[in-house]
Amino acid sequence: MKKTIRFLNTKGVSALITTIVISTVALLLIVGMTLTNIDLNQTSINRKMGADIFYGADSCVEEASNLLRNDNNYTGGSLAVSGVNCTILVEGSGTQRTLTVTTSLDGKYFRGVRAIVDWSDGYHITNWGELTD
Repeated sequence: MKKTIRFLNTKGVSALITTIVISTVALLLIVGMTLTNIDLNQTSINRKMGADIFYGADSCVEEASNLLRNDNNYTGGSLAVSGVNCTILVEGSGTQRTLTVTTSLDGKYFRGVRAIVDWSDGYHITNWGELTD
């Protein structure tokens, strides 16, 4: 013999199903908004770190340029400027030198800059560009 189960309160079952559906939709919206917020925060952090390392690399080029201006025999070294670690390599001879600066921040963000310094007609940077590799 088969027993048939009947719901005596169909209004209660409808309310329960409606509550479950609304709760599921609300939960999906909350999860979606949370994931979007996490992604936006990470993008913001990456932009800030990118700007920090860019300005740090630029500062290292300026500092290396000043060190070279004070000492023609300066061949490079390591510096730390505002939390950005820089490695400087000076190449060339005479009145024109190439400064290659590689920078890192938190071991995750890296940037390289190459500048040409010339002091044949006053001391100035004649070329400045980011390294792409």
